[in-house]
Amino acid sequence: MDKSRKLAGSLIKYHRERLGITQKELCSGICVVSHLSKIENNKVDSSPQIIQELFQKLGMNYYDDEDFIKKNQYNFEKFYSNINYHRKTDSIVEEIIKEKDRLINSPLIIDYLLVEAYSDINKHNNIKRLSELEIYMNTQQIGWFYIVKAWNCGKSKEDNVRELLSRSYALLRNSYSLLTLMSLELGEGNFYKAIELGSETISLALIEGNVMAIANVNLLIGNCYAAQNLPDLMLPYYERAKNILFELDRQDLIAAINYNIGATFFESGQHEKALYYLEKSHDKRSMEDYSAFLLYHKLGLVHLRLDSNNKAKDYIEKAKEKLNLLSEDYDVNSLMIEVAELQLENGYLDNPVYLEKLEKLCRILNVQHPKGFYLFHKRMLEQVYCHLRQYKKAYLLK
Repeated sequence: MDKSRKLAGSLIKYHRERLGITQKELCSGICVVSHLSKIENNKVDSSPQIIQELFQKLGMNYYDDEDFIKKNQYNFEKFYSNINYHRKTDSIVEEIIKEKDRLINSPLIIDYLLVEAYSDINKHNNIKRLSELEIYMNTQQIGWFYIVKAWNCGKSKEDNVRELLSRSYALLRNSYSLLTLMSLELGEGNFYKAIELGSETISLALIEGNVMAIANVNLLIGNCYAAQNLPDLMLPYYERAKNILFELDRQDLIAAINYNIGATFFESGQHEKALYYLEKSHDKRSMEDYSAFLLYHKLGLVHLRLDSNNKAKDYIEKAKEKLNLLSEDYDVNSLMIEVAELQLENGYLDNPVYLEKLEKLCRILNVQHPKGFYLFHKRMLEQVYCHLRQYKKAYLLK
């Protein structure tokens, strides 16, 4: 049976139940109840006329004419291509959403719901509906669905997320799906797994002619080494990424890389270099509030290490101003600022309040944030433990 006809039966059942109409009421004057049951359960290839009559009785039409399908299939293909090549999707999504009322009652409903889910529109309900329609999906649709489903799993279901992303890559065989898997491994602190995926992802990107994917692979590998405080291994990958991003005029990502380089040099005790890269990030960056918060936080810490206490205080105050504009993760970000402010005091390493707040911060970051956030503050905690001669505690930190 044609999959579009199967979708028609599924849509009829969905809308009938949504409207509280019985099978007998719906099929009266059109077909017998047993035939409607077979249509809804995809056990019969019914005529287009009966399908249309059933939809009309539900107060809607089923849009499956050739010109409509062809035009919108092109838009969906362009959307998926833009996602894979890391291009903007705003205009194509806007064009697709204009046809929502017809697309959700057409053979293209799956693609429409995927576009909404990728665009963060009604994501939870769309994933639930897509799960019901999974049996009607083609290979590409299933692959894209597994990615958006993985995003919705939550941090506590790491193995489920990994399985979904692996299955997505097996179906799509594109660089985007593998990059998504790389990002998962990086976020979970599985740095060498992420690095191992890099060469295969670059091979796919070369086949695709996907320069942005190549830049992203180098950026992610750079992030892996940055999180481990390995600046000598980090820099070559970041420089490759920056060379590509310069040609693509992605100053936003270049600024983000400079921020990461600066933060890594800070951790390795190279504070002059840290200041250089953080200021480069500041100069060329049009920042969102959260990015500005993180940058000012790091600049405050760097100036503190360089004994520029007044500048350190100024940047920490700027970070606090940005903190007040943030709604998400306010408590943990506030705790980061409290820890930084305590470092402004003489003898802070002997302050039990500093130790208490830093331990609390590390516990939260280890569970709720990407691994790099935890590792950055864990090294501060190691410093305190060693200063207090609590070497066993420092050794046992993971």
